[in-house]
Amino acid sequence: TDSADEALRAFLSEVQRCYPAAPFTMRNITCKYGRVPPGFNITYAIAGTLLDDKVSYPNPSKFDMDRWLKKRGSKPPQNWAFGGGCRTCPGRFLSVAESVALLRAVLSRKHGFQR
Repeated sequence: TDSADEALRAFLSEVQRCYPAAPFTMRNITCKYGRVPPGFNITYAIAGTLLDDKVSYPNPSKFDMDRWLKKRGSKPPQNWAFGGGCRTCPGRFLSVAESVALLRAVLSRKHGFQR
């Protein structure tokens, strides 16, 4: 990929971190063990983690797309906009590709953005 598309992906990741489309998620627990009874709904505030996790996102209240750019010897943080684990959105790569293409088209027409 070229650096312009990488910058657009970093911008989109930071927008998704600061303004998640789904600020919380809810799961129905089926586990029979532990303190939570089976069938109990658990709500998890993803937005709270994304905007307050100082370990994964240093200075989390600042809009900083550089945190998503790959730097030598470092790994960008996890992007939770599309969920995680076995429930990760299967269309996440298509969504990002379409968003980058749309941003590139808009920016090239309005601001002379070159790829």
